[in-house]
Amino acid sequence: MARLLEGKPAGERLRPKAVAAEVNRLYGESLRRPVTARQASVALRWLVRKKQIVQLAPGRPFHEAEYARRPFGKP
Repeated sequence: MARLLEGKPAGERLRPKAVAAEVNRLYGESLRRPVTARQASVALRWLVRKKQIVQLAPGRPFHEAEYARRPFGKP
């Protein structure tokens, strides 16, 4: 997941479902099982704690959380 995020431009909004789909598309052949949106969400929260990405909006029961490589407007 971290490898995938390195190639993303700064400020691009990331959502767990989209990240999981892209990981499965790019690395699906080498994975034992496809990555779920829930697993992607856990990995993204872990990256927030490591300060590699930031959380833009918290998740709600019917809305995904949003993340980005760094805050908008900051170098």
